[in-house]
Amino acid sequence: MTNVNNTLIQKSIQSFPVKRGIRFRDLSGQTFGKLTATEVIGKDSNGQFFWNCTCKCGNLKKVRSTHLTRGAVKSCGCSMGRYGNGQRITADKKQFGWRSWKCIQNRCYQRSTGNWKYYGALGIKMCAAIKGSFDYFASIVGVKPTPKHQVDRINPFGHYSCGECEECLREGWTMNIRWATQIENQNNKRRHLKI
Repeated sequence: MTNVNNTLIQKSIQSFPVKRGIRFRDLSGQTFGKLTATEVIGKDSNGQFFWNCTCKCGNLKKVRSTHLTRGAVKSCGCSMGRYGNGQRITADKKQFGWRSWKCIQNRCYQRSTGNWKYYGALGIKMCAAIKGSFDYFASIVGVKPTPKHQVDRINPFGHYSCGECEECLREGWTMNIRWATQIENQNNKRRHLKI
């Protein structure tokens, strides 16, 4: 680090005195995701420092130091609306409920998900075709009628199934997936139905 940068940081620290127990950590020049911290610009009422950061896309963003160091903020926002593989989420993908599809996968297969005990732990799963392809899921359930609609199993004792794939035909599963309002979904729970 150059003497000029040291001088700027020292002036910044003096301009924004630190509360007791909060230590200043020099992040200048460090990169966090797409953001590179450039200079201290202030602090909040809790004594947390804010940094001016330059994003790889060229935008500037003001970020709290702890958000940088903990990985809570990794870009200026230019990465929002992207899948984990970097593919952009299009309006069509949102319209067809990509997040809902991912939520089904999580509740059926991720033990760390809060709802897993009501789905995966009870043996509820997605048929291979729906699990394997968002595009196939979208072709089966169609456009999400409203942002408030939720994915629902028609028969709450069955799996999330399309009724058409090889696994469904082999297992004798019928189509068991649809969009439902929250009220329809709540009324279609196992506890409300008798076998």
